[in-house]
Amino acid sequence: GNSIYFKKTNTDLFRWTNENNNDLLADYERMMTYIEYIYEQAGEKTLTELVKNQNYGSDRINEALKISKSNFSWQELHKNYSIALYLQSNDDPRYSFKQKLTLSSAPKPTQITYNGLNYPSTNSIAFESFGISYITYNNPTGLQVKFKSNYPNSISAILFRGINVYEIVDLKNNVDYCLGERGYFDKIVFAISSKSIDEQIVEWSSSNCLAGVNENLSNLKTSYKLSQNNLKVQVQVDKNTKLEYR
Repeated sequence: GNSIYFKKTNTDLFRWTNENNNDLLADYERMMTYIEYIYEQAGEKTLTELVKNQNYGSDRINEALKISKSNFSWQELHKNYSIALYLQSNDDPRYSFKQKLTLSSAPKPTQITYNGLNYPSTNSIAFESFGISYITYNNPTGLQVKFKSNYPNSISAILFRGINVYEIVDLKNNVDYCLGERGYFDKIVFAISSKSIDEQIVEWSSSNCLAGVNENLSNLKTSYKLSQNNLKVQVQVDKNTKLEYR
């Protein structure tokens, strides 16, 4: 299983320890999961070159990918891995594992979770070398975010409607994003992966922004009420969301 690794994915990707049995088991789980993903995405030839290569860490993986003539770099693979590790199964093979990692009922890897509008305006996470972390916003309606870091990283927003992934969007540092302009989302998960051997701090700000109406309007129920020359329009988006216009 991967239960120990999933509890702390924000760990030095290439760490090996002999000091603690739980840490050692987590190291094996992490590296076995990562090697499985490389094998599924880049094939057996890349694993062969990985064993033969004398480099260390990310340089070793990048060199193996180049020699085996893979279609992507280690930086791209690492970003996609962070998304696949959370989703595990997806229609896009870049964000999926062929090998089942955990039971479907097992908790997803996450570091911070917010519910509704109960979230701070600013926060930060300290990342270990090449670590991966997840920030989950449940029922945020419209969410405006801006991430900041002085070190290279990848930030992807996984947007859910219901239990299904609606879209995966790559974000940049120091750019404001309103996630919800094309409709509300039931859950937004930010998959952040460090691309630096150095420890780094990732900061972000978050606030509510106006959510648009979802593209699928087939289930909307609209009512009109005219009183004293004022028109009130109510749109029932779903059982939990009602929009009112005057």
